Amino acid sequence: MPPEPQTLPAVEAVPDASQGAAAFPALASALTKSRPLVEGLEPLYDVSVSLSVELGRATLPIRDILRFQAGSVVRLDNAPGDPVEICLNGKLLARGEVVIQDEHFAVRITELIGGER
Repeated sequence: MPPEPQTLPAVEAVPDASQGAAAFPALASALTKSRPLVEGLEPLYDVSVSLSVELGRATLPIRDILRFQAGSVVRLDNAPGDPVEICLNGKLLARGEVVIQDEHFAVRITELIGGER
């Protein structure tokens, strides 16, 4: 049976008037504890993996691909608002929704795939 993942305490946002942002003291103290996230996996914490987010797919004949140029638009099978797929080393890990965070695209995970976590 796999080890229990770390459970973080409930967190309450505390406004920080000087920054105009919320501070999370309970979360910060929980994350700085030396307890590992999953017992026995500490040697793997620094191993790099490839994470990709797939917005959609398209199947095209080679003749259409050969016509690509700057400004070409490829229509994908997903509609706006459809979940995106989050893959870890090419394997489906989760689904989520595209959001904007600090002027960058980001993905909010809405569903984890494969087994309980």
